[in-house]
Amino acid sequence: KGFSYLKAYKEEYKNYSVTIKHKTSDGYNLGKWVSEQRSTKDNLTEERFQRLDELGFVWDPLEQQWEEGFSYLKAYKEEHSDCLVPKRHKTSDGFNLGKWVQTQRGRKDNLTPERIQRLDVLGFVWDPLEQQWEEGFSCLKAYKEEHSDCLVPNKHKTSDGFNLGNWVSFQRKKKDKLSPERVQRLDEFGFVWKVNK
Repeated sequence: KGFSYLKAYKEEYKNYSVTIKHKTSDGYNLGKWVSEQRSTKDNLTEERFQRLDELGFVWDPLEQQWEEGFSYLKAYKEEHSDCLVPKRHKTSDGFNLGKWVQTQRGRKDNLTPERIQRLDVLGFVWDPLEQQWEEGFSCLKAYKEEHSDCLVPNKHKTSDGFNLGNWVSFQRKKKDKLSPERVQRLDEFGFVWKVNK
């Protein structure tokens, strides 16, 4: 009975994301039935296990959610050439990719090494503020190569739209809050902390 309800659910919703409290229109607790199949997976007969498997049953919904998020992130990277997903970004079909990305960053210590590696290979950004600073620094290096100084005008933007003028101003204003390592890297590069106006 549960199996036939599950087949009907898949036909209607095109997935197996049955919530624990889901009941069919005639009151059958399909959510509970699905949960029981997962928790008694090791005790199911081979025939039942195989029937569920052939139907595409999701044994581990958390694993499926992670894979879904990862596939959306891959698609995002193909479209935008990076993994810097805005916090509130949702895919066209409503998947909250921004939240998924935030969750990966917040739970990095709990992710499996295999998941971390897959994200790293994709170019996942674990610390977007660090990434932004490094981007600014590399833009400053390019500016210095072209102009022989670090005196970037306030409104200067790079050819790809990075607001280098703002970035430079921010470093000057926040010098006391920058890490000693960042101050040193800028000093060694000939960064000008005070500009005569």
